[in-house]
Amino acid sequence: MLLSVVYNYHRFAIIVHTQRSKRIDNVMTRVSLPRLAIRTAVVVALLLAWHVAVAGFNAGNGFVPTPLAVLQALLQWVGFGGGSGQYSGTWWPAVVASTGRVLGGVGPPAGGGLPRG
Repeated sequence: MLLSVVYNYHRFAIIVHTQRSKRIDNVMTRVSLPRLAIRTAVVVALLLAWHVAVAGFNAGNGFVPTPLAVLQALLQWVGFGGGSGQYSGTWWPAVVASTGRVLGGVGPPAGGGLPRG
């Protein structure tokens, strides 16, 4: 008997592999592929509309960047863009600091409340 974790339609399920569950897994996979294609097409269409609106029609009067400019800024912020800007490579320290603040604010109350039920 083999256990596996399966993601399907925003739900996780642990499936015990038997002959019956393998058949069901195959059916779920066939059904989820068209949904994945539709979701991907919607995201691509929204990104394309954003790009056309900003680059083609100057929507936002230069205040709204194109999707490519946002991606380049994100990569530079994370440290993969190779830039030398003020925030270049500062993403990881920001993530560590934010995680520390969240854990410092949530940890003590959760640690005190969980044993009490």
